[in-house]
Amino acid sequence: MHDVVPLKEGYEGEKAELDTETQQMIQKRQLKIEEIQHSVDLSKEEADREIAEGVQVFTALKESVERGQANLINTIKEKQKTTEKQAEDFIKELEQEISELKKRSSEVEQHIADFLVLENNLRKVGVFVDYEEGLVSFYDVDAAALIYSFTGCSFTEKLFPYFNPGRKDDGENSAPLIISPVRVN
Repeated sequence: MHDVVPLKEGYEGEKAELDTETQQMIQKRQLKIEEIQHSVDLSKEEADREIAEGVQVFTALKESVERGQANLINTIKEKQKTTEKQAEDFIKELEQEISELKKRSSEVEQHIADFLVLENNLRKVGVFVDYEEGLVSFYDVDAAALIYSFTGCSFTEKLFPYFNPGRKDDGENSAPLIISPVRVN
């Protein structure tokens, strides 16, 4: 057998039950919306925090790279300065050696010049001194010809002539020595 309920009564009961269920469903969905919004807010806060941390990390990385670059540049510049200083010292040393070699060469030439044999009897000898070039040249004035030049000389004081007739005639002058100026045209 079936229970019979009047239609109006059944409708109102069903409606009340349906309204309650609908309200519960609405509340559940509103709670779900609030949870989703809360989740979105938390996600946004997390994203903002991660962005801030990322910016901080990349800023620190950038500063570290810039410091590394500055250190590299300084190291390279210091190496270059050291290389230049070593080269400068080496060049000075080589220049000193060149100067000493020129001096020795000049000394050797002077010793060789001690034995310079002239074919003609000279009557007038011209002497030319170039202080800047370190040059002393002797000329046969009558023939207008170069006899000999000393090169690589270094003059630190005034020059004074020293005349020696040589070993011939036991060092005695066989003819008078006349010193006179020479005009250069």
